Amino acid sequence: MSTPPVPEVLIPFLKKKVPIIVDLDEHPAMALIEKWGPALKKKVEDACFANYEEKIASIGMNPALPRIRKPNEVWKHIEVESVRIDARIDDTVVIHLVPKWDIDLQMEICIKGDLIVYAGQFLMYSVDGYDGQ
Repeated sequence: MSTPPVPEVLIPFLKKKVPIIVDLDEHPAMALIEKWGPALKKKVEDACFANYEEKIASIGMNPALPRIRKPNEVWKHIEVESVRIDARIDDTVVIHLVPKWDIDLQMEICIKGDLIVYAGQFLMYSVDGYDGQ
């Protein structure tokens, strides 16, 4: 898995781009994450399992894909790549997941409060761009 590029900004008087570093020790969305519990975990499991079932339905089962029989088994087959927070948005985060059943397209789950607003293919929209998907 390659590391995503570090964001950069062009400084006109230097005529070059330099990396952007954002120090973020506190944010309301981080406090929400701390409160995530079993109910949200179940919603995420269900969303991931539905994504898995859609993949199997579209391409069929093959030996390279994991066998997952129920939603709570998805965790053994998922790597959480990152959590995106937008400093301007207090109640929404996007989780980037790499499921073993879809390493190429990967997956995102947008959570607003404790509701899943989007669960599906990795789109890399802005954090507030998933409403209505």
